[in-house]
Amino acid sequence: MSATVTLAPRLDSAAAELLTEELKSARGSALRVDAGAVTFCGSLALQTLLSAKLQWQEDEHSFEISAPSRDLSDACRLLGISPQEIGIKQEMGEPQ
Repeated sequence: MSATVTLAPRLDSAAAELLTEELKSARGSALRVDAGAVTFCGSLALQTLLSAKLQWQEDEHSFEISAPSRDLSDACRLLGISPQEIGIKQEMGEPQ
Protein backbone atom coordinates (compact mmCIF):
# COMPACT_ATOMS: atom_id res chain seq x y z
CA MET A 1 0.00 0.00 0.00
CA SER A 2 1.30 3.46 -0.81
CA ALA A 3 0.08 6.99 -0.24
CA THR A 4 0.45 10.30 -2.05
CA VAL A 5 0.68 13.75 -0.49
CA THR A 6 0.45 16.82 -2.71
CA LEU A 7 2.38 19.83 -1.46
CA ALA A 8 0.77 23.27 -1.39
CA PRO A 9 2.25 25.94 -3.66
CA ARG A 10 3.32 28.06 -0.67
CA LEU A 11 5.03 26.09 2.10
CA ASP A 12 5.30 28.70 4.84
CA SER A 13 5.13 27.98 8.60
CA ALA A 14 1.35 27.52 8.60
CA ALA A 15 1.52 25.12 5.67
CA ALA A 16 4.35 23.21 7.38
CA GLU A 17 2.05 22.50 10.34
CA LEU A 18 -0.62 21.12 8.01
CA LEU A 19 2.03 19.11 6.14
CA THR A 20 3.19 17.56 9.42
CA GLU A 21 -0.35 16.32 10.09
CA GLU A 22 -0.70 14.94 6.56
CA LEU A 23 2.60 13.12 6.86
CA LYS A 24 1.65 11.65 10.23
CA SER A 25 -1.53 10.20 8.74
CA ALA A 26 0.44 8.65 5.85
CA ARG A 27 3.04 6.99 8.07
CA GLY A 28 3.36 3.24 7.85
CA SER A 29 3.40 2.87 4.08
CA ALA A 30 5.41 3.96 1.08
CA LEU A 31 4.92 7.64 0.31
CA ARG A 32 5.11 9.71 -2.84
CA VAL A 33 5.13 13.48 -2.35
CA ASP A 34 4.01 15.51 -5.37
CA ALA A 35 5.99 18.76 -5.29
CA GLY A 36 5.29 20.09 -8.76
CA ALA A 37 3.28 23.13 -7.67
CA VAL A 38 5.67 24.46 -5.00
CA THR A 39 6.58 28.12 -5.58
CA PHE A 40 7.90 28.90 -2.08
CA CYS A 41 9.36 26.65 0.59
CA GLY A 42 10.43 27.99 3.96
CA SER A 43 12.96 26.44 6.31
CA LEU A 44 10.33 24.87 8.59
CA ALA A 45 8.74 23.03 5.66
CA LEU A 46 12.16 21.82 4.48
CA GLN A 47 12.90 20.61 8.00
CA THR A 48 9.56 18.79 8.00
CA LEU A 49 10.34 17.07 4.70
CA LEU A 50 13.84 16.12 5.82
CA SER A 51 12.50 14.70 9.08
CA ALA A 52 9.85 12.73 7.19
CA LYS A 53 12.45 11.31 4.80
CA LEU A 54 14.54 10.11 7.74
CA GLN A 55 11.49 8.68 9.53
CA TRP A 56 10.36 6.74 6.45
CA GLN A 57 13.91 5.46 6.03
CA GLU A 58 13.95 4.29 9.66
CA ASP A 59 10.54 2.62 9.15
CA GLU A 60 11.94 0.90 6.01
CA HIS A 61 9.34 2.39 3.67
CA SER A 62 10.06 4.28 0.48
CA PHE A 63 9.77 8.06 0.46
CA GLU A 64 10.08 10.00 -2.77
CA ILE A 65 9.45 13.59 -3.75
CA SER A 66 8.27 13.50 -7.34
CA ALA A 67 8.11 16.25 -9.94
CA PRO A 68 9.89 18.77 -7.70
CA SER A 69 9.59 22.36 -8.80
CA ARG A 70 12.74 24.34 -9.46
CA ASP A 71 11.72 26.61 -6.55
CA LEU A 72 11.79 23.67 -4.13
CA SER A 73 15.23 22.55 -5.33
CA ASP A 74 16.50 26.14 -5.10
CA ALA A 75 15.16 26.47 -1.53
CA CYS A 76 17.13 23.36 -0.58
CA ARG A 77 20.34 24.72 -2.02
CA LEU A 78 19.80 28.13 -0.43
CA LEU A 79 19.72 26.47 2.99
CA GLY A 80 22.66 24.17 2.25
CA ILE A 81 20.62 20.99 1.84
CA SER A 82 21.07 18.78 -1.18
CA PRO A 83 17.71 18.02 -2.85
CA GLN A 84 18.48 14.30 -2.48
CA GLU A 85 18.54 14.67 1.32
CA ILE A 86 14.80 15.41 1.38
CA GLY A 87 13.90 12.65 -1.08
CA ILE A 88 14.24 14.29 -4.49
CA LYS A 89 15.67 11.67 -6.82
CA GLN A 90 15.44 13.62 -10.05
CA GLU A 91 15.03 17.35 -10.49
CA MET A 92 12.79 18.86 -13.15
CA GLY A 93 14.64 19.42 -16.38
CA GLU A 94 17.17 16.64 -15.74
CA PRO A 95 17.36 13.84 -18.29
CA GLN A 96 15.78 10.59 -17.13
